[in-house]
Amino acid sequence: VIEHIVATIRESKPTLAILDSIQTLYSREVEGEVGGLNQVRASTVKLLEAAKSLSIPLIIIGHVTKEGV
Repeated sequence: VIEHIVATIRESKPTLAILDSIQTLYSREVEGEVGGLNQVRASTVKLLEAAKSLSIPLIIIGHVTKEGV
């Protein structure tokens, strides 16, 4: 749950935060399935807000898959 990750970032105040696979995260506050556009967007916004408020660099990794290729 993205809210737990954001809380951990705020508490630990790391010098760098790296999140591998943004599409596996979800927010209970947003409708939509894990990996869906609404969930990815909401998770990214929450992470960016935390990173900006703490002035820490944030690396977000997302995986793109192409089906039928």
